[in-house]
Amino acid sequence: MNIILFDDQNRDNLLPLAFTRPVADFRVGILTIREKWAKFFQADISDATVSYLQAKFPQKTAAQNLFINGAVLPNKALANAIEQLQIGEALVDGELLIALNTVSANWQNQNEKSIAFTAPYLHLKNLADVFSLNDQALRADFDLITQGRKSQLVDEHSKVIGSQLFIEEGAKVSCAIF
Repeated sequence: MNIILFDDQNRDNLLPLAFTRPVADFRVGILTIREKWAKFFQADISDATVSYLQAKFPQKTAAQNLFINGAVLPNKALANAIEQLQIGEALVDGELLIALNTVSANWQNQNEKSIAFTAPYLHLKNLADVFSLNDQALRADFDLITQGRKSQLVDEHSKVIGSQLFIEEGAKVSCAIF
């Protein structure tokens, strides 16, 4: 599956950070938006962004392309809905194009069949969202990264306050408060 993250007209609300990178390269939570999508789909991802950034962030097209809005953060429900898209279908939330499965090399001006998506998801609408959505994104990323993995135990001289702690295998922790 060829996945392309696109910057839509909302990109201007994310300036000045969006001057130097596609929106998908914003870090919200532990991972960038690109890294989140790559983990969900286990795929390489390219960009459809403004022309002056295309030299550094080139778009790679194929016979079938899955365009995903680079300002939308993935979750299981959203990823499942996108995986179900057939060629010629678009996933939308009102006027917002979330994803598009097409044989075209362009995500704009497509007359595709629209499928409404109504489940909750995170979407960067303005620069403040990078910070205001960070708590939710951190928790979701923690779950995504640690899913199916086992944390090492802390020693008897350490104290854990809270519930979200993951210690990688081989880490040495002693006399610490988390």
